[in-house]
This record gives sequence, structure tokens and C-alpha cells, in this order.
Amino acid sequence: MPKIRPLSNLNLSLERFAMCYGHRQPDEDEPRRPPPRREASAEAIGVLTLRLRLAETQARLARARAREAALSRRLEEMKRFVSVMDIIEGFLKRRTCCGC
Repeated sequence: MPKIRPLSNLNLSLERFAMCYGHRQPDEDEPRRPPPRREASAEAIGVLTLRLRLAETQARLARARAREAALSRRLEEMKRFVSVMDIIEGFLKRRTCCGC
């Protein structure tokens, strides 16, 4: 059966571990305080506002690029259609000119 260590040794080793890595355990006499709350500064609010505006602008840009790509595809389809119509028109003109 494995030997069971008492909890007091475990607590002591945790304290040593914490002290080795720069963490300090509060003394029993020290009152525990919650970490101080930081008020949102005007600068932080400004940065957040700018980030939100940047995100909106990037989203609008992405939509505009998608719209541009769709319109470019449509324009190319129309150019092909006009080209085919020109070929058909030329074919019909030649056919009616020579009286075949």
C-alpha cells in the first residue's frame, strides 16, 4: 500500500512552489482584498470605438468587393452574349446576301 503524505506537507510544498515562482501567499493577519476595479478610461473607450468602426468598415469593404466580383462576372457574361449575337448576326447577313 502506498504511503500517504499528510496534507500539512502538501500545503507547505505548495507555498514553496509559489514562492519559487514569484507568488507570495498573503499572511493570515493581512485582510484579503479583491483586486482593484479599473474604470474604463476615455482612451480605452476611444480605442474600442475605433476598433468597432474599423470592423464595420472592413465588413462594408468585404461586401463591396463581393458586389464588385458579382458585377464583373455579370459583365463578362453580357460580353460573351453580345459576342455570340454578333457572330449570329454576321452569319445571317452572309446567308441572306448570297441568296443560298
